Amino acid sequence: MNKNLLWIALALFAGIVAVSVITNKSEKKPASVPTKPVQEFVPIGPQPEPKPEPKPEPEKPKWPDLTKWEGTWHTEKNSHHPALDGKLMCDANLTGDGKWNGKFYGDWRGQRFSYDIEWEGPPEAVTGKADIDGADYRWSGKMTDTDFIGTFESNRYIGNFSMKRK
Repeated sequence: MNKNLLWIALALFAGIVAVSVITNKSEKKPASVPTKPVQEFVPIGPQPEPKPEPKPEPEKPKWPDLTKWEGTWHTEKNSHHPALDGKLMCDANLTGDGKWNGKFYGDWRGQRFSYDIEWEGPPEAVTGKADIDGADYRWSGKMTDTDFIGTFESNRYIGNFSMKRK
């Protein structure tokens, strides 16, 4: 029965083409086959799993295991202490989840100092606290590809620092 339907469909198609050719010849137009809008093919049944898109290459970290900075620090004069300044360096480590640790070191009038400090936040808005020589310091800063700048204050001093990446 399927063969009969196929033959009928073929005969109908041939008849439509023949009528179209005859009609077009009498009007002296090129022969054409009537067309119907193309319907989208929708597959039935299970389909193969789509191939996963390739994952992009991971970016190299902007902050390597150790970032070194070098510059200066400066405190403002107040009623109890004179203005101070000196050389400052920092070896900073991003430990993960917005946590950092590092060593701030340098000199003041020939006297060397070194403090291990922890801080947190994204590079553009880091904050920290530290107890240095009995003074409670609070500080905030910003790290870019080239600079590490910040301000600090304690019950003794208010100041700032500015360092360049080494």
